[in-house]
Amino acid sequence: MIGLWIHRRIARTSLAKFGHHELDAFMKAWDEDGIFVYPGTTSMAGRFEGKEAVRAWFQRFMDRFPRIEFTVKHVGVEKAFGLTSNVTSVEWRVSVTNKRKEDYAWDGMTVIRVDKGKAVLVLDYIFDTSVLKRALGEDPERLERSA
Repeated sequence: MIGLWIHRRIARTSLAKFGHHELDAFMKAWDEDGIFVYPGTTSMAGRFEGKEAVRAWFQRFMDRFPRIEFTVKHVGVEKAFGLTSNVTSVEWRVSVTNKRKEDYAWDGMTVIRVDKGKAVLVLDYIFDTSVLKRALGEDPERLERSA
């Protein structure tokens, strides 16, 4: 069960660092060849390979949202005793404020494959991407209303 405790703590700490825009500290947990996959059809969506590409994605997200606050709802692990190699799933809710000073929140889940203590594959799942589109200013209805 020590693996579960450790991975819960790491997940909560990592999301707090991300929320505080502590990018250097957040990226310490990533493998040099780490892969991040972000869902949907927004400008943020895609597959980002290598630590520098992943870092650039997170920097871009932080630049778009001056306030980012995660609430961790649930953390699960594949192996209760897996310390340095495991798969962790984190269910969360994120609340953000964009540069237009608009507040948004959406729910999602992140699945993290860790090998030798570093994130090698991270997959995000968002339950309602329409909220993300509005937060990013990419909602087609909003764009039509402002034209």
